[in-house]
Amino acid sequence: MFADLEGRRVLFATEGKDHWMFEESARELGRHNGHQHASSRIAMDMNGR
Repeated sequence: MFADLEGRRVLFATEGKDHWMFEESARELGRHNGHQHASSRIAMDMNGR
């Protein structure tokens, strides 16, 4: 899930924990005039399950 913490809204949500999830989210962000390098903080769940 990608969220705007200041705006308190979900920007993008998808299943998965691999690199494809990040590529898909970057494409979706671009479709909404966002830029993939504009993220300032990231929290990741590295659980293998």
